[in-house]
Amino acid sequence: MTIGMTVQEEIRRLDAEGVPGRQIARTLGVSRDSVAKYAELQLSP
Repeated sequence: MTIGMTVQEEIRRLDAEGVPGRQIARTLGVSRDSVAKYAELQLSP
């Protein structure tokens, strides 16, 4: 299953605000592994 760009952007935004990964996963309905993956992903402009 792939995660849409909107969810990926939301993961990065929440992570930048300091929201814990577990809470991000629960809020967005994705796995903690997915949160960790996309929080670390740096997209070039």
